[in-house]
Amino acid sequence: MTQNRILSPLLPLVLAAAGLLLPGRAEALRCNGSLVDEGDPAFEVREACGQPDYVQPLYAHGHGHVLEELWYYNFGPQRLLRELRFRNGRLQRIRTPGRGFRERDRVGDCVPVDVNAGMTAYELLSRCGEPVQREARRLLRRDHRGGLKHGYHHVWIEDWYYPFGDQYLNRRVRLTDGRVTDIDTVD
Repeated sequence: MTQNRILSPLLPLVLAAAGLLLPGRAEALRCNGSLVDEGDPAFEVREACGQPDYVQPLYAHGHGHVLEELWYYNFGPQRLLRELRFRNGRLQRIRTPGRGFRERDRVGDCVPVDVNAGMTAYELLSRCGEPVQREARRLLRRDHRGGLKHGYHHVWIEDWYYPFGDQYLNRRVRLTDGRVTDIDTVD
């Protein structure tokens, strides 16, 4: 009986520690009282959460067929920005790339320091507006995890060009799978 008295207060701690060892559950998103989870079809997500604030197509093939898309829901500066990745019309992953933001009243009124590596395509468009030129391509990259060769995966590369006026050099902003990865000056 004394053994049960000792174990009973420790049981919640043991269960909590065991929960940390189990594989993590995928991230979910609550919209208007409904829970959106990985595997849900795009139409159900749209019914629960409404129209996304921005949709970034990825891996477009001929005839406008899009294999993957990123949907962004911006809940404002007091909440988190949510990025939903869809493949073939099904939700594959939910990410939180950072805090939401207030869209600028005058889009395109940005300077080069407003563009940072890691920001989403949606954030870039909200700050700087549409680029004057876009170039896109799909690349096959070797997948290295932990130094081991795990095959290849496709990435969607876009180069967006912005003229920042006479005070600054023009910039080429490279996005990889919808995120800014490089910012270079161009002549």
